[in-house]
Amino acid sequence: MDRSPKLSMENIQTEDILTPLTAQTGRLRLSSIRKSYGAVKALRGVSLDIEAGEFVALLGPSGCGKTTLLGAIAGFVDIDDGAVEIDGNPLPKNTPAYERNLGVVFQHYALFPHMTVRRNISFPLEIRGVSPRAMEVLVAKALEMVDLGELQERFPAELSGGQQQRVALARALVYSPPILLLDEPLGALDRRLRDAMQAELMDLHRRLGKTFVYVTHDQDEALAMADRVVVMRNGIIEQQGAPLYLYHNPCNEFVAKFVGECNVLVGHWEQRGKSWVLVEPRTGLILHQNFGTAQPSLASSVAIRPEWIHVGDAGSADPFASGALRCKITQMRFHGSDTLVNVHSELGDLLVRIPHRMRSSIDLSQSAQSISWNPTESVVLAG
Repeated sequence: MDRSPKLSMENIQTEDILTPLTAQTGRLRLSSIRKSYGAVKALRGVSLDIEAGEFVALLGPSGCGKTTLLGAIAGFVDIDDGAVEIDGNPLPKNTPAYERNLGVVFQHYALFPHMTVRRNISFPLEIRGVSPRAMEVLVAKALEMVDLGELQERFPAELSGGQQQRVALARALVYSPPILLLDEPLGALDRRLRDAMQAELMDLHRRLGKTFVYVTHDQDEALAMADRVVVMRNGIIEQQGAPLYLYHNPCNEFVAKFVGECNVLVGHWEQRGKSWVLVEPRTGLILHQNFGTAQPSLASSVAIRPEWIHVGDAGSADPFASGALRCKITQMRFHGSDTLVNVHSELGDLLVRIPHRMRSSIDLSQSAQSISWNPTESVVLAG
């Protein structure tokens, strides 16, 4: 067991509060990053600017290139072409990870099993040649930051998953890196603990003001935590933006379906009065109404979120209602705050979300229902 002397925060004097090991602020610029593994093009010229202090989530399915991109930032992946800049300073191509001074947290934490919590956290300082006195101060601050002071002499095997996650965070932050890279760090936790750790990470980001780059395939996680979400597919960025903007304004069908549940319907454009409407050809229902004077582009599909669809009489008072569409309930899934309902109609299978407060006004025991939506709320998708 580690017997080196401990330093309580009460004994730290003003002169002991050290200047961070790096003066960098954490601005990150990626320019045309390319990486191939044989015939597989993992990254196809990815460019991305991240401001200092931003919390950016890289979101996408397995194999989309998000982890490869994180590895390229960290220095774990040698890129074929492109440039990585930190605070306007280009890094020489394929600069090794240990020279970039970035913090990294992995999905499975990568803690040293033979080291105590305290030794795990101090290890990055030891290899950087930090003095014992400065090391004591920095480790004490890191332990306080993640509330692990009472567990500092335990070994990783004696900790819960959430506690191990805190150790990994403290180890990555103890030397004050300008950027923290997180590769699906909550993937190994159960749902309840994952939700709790999301809140802790957001609070940590707020308190430290550091740049966080967070890789995840979990849409809920990305939308809940990040200032900006970058959606990736097949080695490129499909769309990026604030979570609320992405959810309400997906650029194409892939983004619409990956960022939350979505119904995608196809129609053709017709001019009616001073507006253009997208009409479903079989039913004549209006899928979208555009009040612009110019003819819409050739895009002919729209995204309709499940919660935008009214069930039964819920939408009858809506002056913009698309018109009732008869349907049959095929499945219901209760989620506490809402119920997800699968229905079959002339438009095919659709997903409807009914808030808990609306359930009492809808008789879901009847399989036959009618649905409608506001055609000004649907979102036209690019082809």
